[in-house]
Amino acid sequence: MNDDKAQLPLPSMALGASDAVKTGDWTIVLGNPLGLQNTCTLGIVSSLDRSTGETGFDWMRHPLIQTDAAVNQGNSGGPMLNEIGEVIGMISMRALFGEGIGFAIPVDSIRTALPSLLSGKKVPRSYIGVKMAMREESGREHAVVDVVLDGSPAAEAGLKVDDQIVEVNSRKVRHFDEVQLAVRSLPVGTRMKLKVRRGEKSTSVVVTTADIRRLREASPASPAGRPRVVILP
Repeated sequence: MNDDKAQLPLPSMALGASDAVKTGDWTIVLGNPLGLQNTCTLGIVSSLDRSTGETGFDWMRHPLIQTDAAVNQGNSGGPMLNEIGEVIGMISMRALFGEGIGFAIPVDSIRTALPSLLSGKKVPRSYIGVKMAMREESGREHAVVDVVLDGSPAAEAGLKVDDQIVEVNSRKVRHFDEVQLAVRSLPVGTRMKLKVRRGEKSTSVVVTTADIRRLREASPASPAGRPRVVILP
């Protein structure tokens, strides 16, 4: 390669905006599925309301876009475009059993990570190590701890199964997604003060967020005992 070509900028694509993506919009997926280079498949946005928690990764809840465009091994890391060629997501996984169920990381999440990635740094993600659920009590639903992972920050801080989390850093929460969103928004190593209702008493628990890369749990199985998704290479 001569010096002139070496200095040419790499090809790039414009980034779209997550809030402009709607269910039913066209999706175009580019990649090298099964080694077949420069493959293009077409589909639609099947759902915007998916998360990693629904795909079997119950210890974290990152938003995902579901598409019915064909997705296979070799598509991971490839762009998902809208009909005008803007990047609206990055393919990450597909359903292990079933057809036409693929998932992409939304473009706004990618945009947030880009400065670190372009400077050669890793992107730390905070977690505390709980699976949560909504439970009805006295006619109202509450965010309740369903599972505490062994050795996790939550376990070390003393969070327990059936604890009801009512506040995060003095801010009231009513749904477990609010708790997960608060965790994701904080830098690794941040101390979170949780107000917890345990039985008839209220108590405070301080949890220090950790890098999710320290987590080495296998993917939980579906109710049928099988993984729900496969993360594509």
